[in-house]
Amino acid sequence: MEKIISCWELVNNQKKVWDNIVAEDNKFYYKFEEEKIFLSSFEDKCLPKPKYELTYLGRLLTKLSTCSNIMCKRPGTEEVTFYCLLNKPHGSGLSKVLDRKILQTVAAPINWRRDVVVDFVNNALHNYVVDIKENFAFIDIGCGGGFDSLEVERIMKGIESSLDYRIVNVDIDEKWLKNNENLASKMFGKDSKIIRYNTSVFDYFDKQIYKKDFEGFDNLIVSCNGFAEFFDDDNLTNLYKGIYKLTKEFKGKINIVLPFSVKDEKQEKIGHRVGFRYRTKSKDYMLELVENIFKEFEVDFEEKYSQIVLKLTK
Repeated sequence: MEKIISCWELVNNQKKVWDNIVAEDNKFYYKFEEEKIFLSSFEDKCLPKPKYELTYLGRLLTKLSTCSNIMCKRPGTEEVTFYCLLNKPHGSGLSKVLDRKILQTVAAPINWRRDVVVDFVNNALHNYVVDIKENFAFIDIGCGGGFDSLEVERIMKGIESSLDYRIVNVDIDEKWLKNNENLASKMFGKDSKIIRYNTSVFDYFDKQIYKKDFEGFDNLIVSCNGFAEFFDDDNLTNLYKGIYKLTKEFKGKINIVLPFSVKDEKQEKIGHRVGFRYRTKSKDYMLELVENIFKEFEVDFEEKYSQIVLKLTK
């Protein structure tokens, strides 16, 4: 027992997977040992067209600010997260000044929210591995590059636990899933236990793929972060109902983390002025929604920077 605890402390004091992200020449890389692994380019020529019809101010903002350009063209993606994580403005002169101001507005909430999710997953993992010593499954819904899954596996490999575990990533973005596969191969070799599905989460639920994935596993951690804000009310409700149905496959402990952007009049006014559109909900709406669906769960939350992170436990 003392060995597991000391190994846990040692591994958690090492670099986390996000600490290895670097940006050079408008490209994101992952530094692993002596290798620099390409992930994605945020050069304007490599980004898609804007998701929305921008106002004149919006077109000017995306032209001058790299952060605004990424948020407009790749909303809710790893590119936004990594740019805010590194929190380093790009450009020169006015462009750099403006980019710094945009980062001052958007980086703090995105980074705070990410940190809360990381801590929640880490605490649940500690409970399963160190406290109750039981097998578990981890699913990252809308995983993107699946960095949460890489961090879970980094810890499990690092502490050399004999517990069985299963990791599942579900996302429609084939490029970022391949990035996850490439990184897992580099970091863990053929022993990686990460399973990937390049599909809609609704297809994953409707086809009940999870029944086979999680057969024989007792405890569950669910992370659903970064894309739910782009769903309308019906799809958001169906998403959470699908997660609830998945939890019925487990007889042990269940931990679910559901971050979301809550309504903020100032931010929404700015968004409308530039043509950025994103869906937000009130805290009361989100609490009522999850409490009505996850009836047997204890629901807690943290709120800051117009963000709410819902924490469900059973």
